[in-house]
Amino acid sequence: MSATKGRGDKGGAAVIWSGDDPIAYTRAMAALEDAGIRSFDIAENDQFVGVPQISGPRYRVIIAESDAARAEKVLREIFGDEQ
Repeated sequence: MSATKGRGDKGGAAVIWSGDDPIAYTRAMAALEDAGIRSFDIAENDQFVGVPQISGPRYRVIIAESDAARAEKVLREIFGDEQ
């Protein structure tokens, strides 16, 4: 599990988790919230459906790049090597 960086400069955003499982998505969001890590989400219904170049995982969890190491640790604790 590795954060995908956004703009690449300090203060950017990172996708810390993505996938199609709504239960795993809920677990990831709850774990980050419990750890005090601010996160944002993009769900399938937030995107253009049926446009091939925009398709991807149904859910994505985005955090501040500065929280990436801490967030990876939190998610590794709940998912282990699942993700």
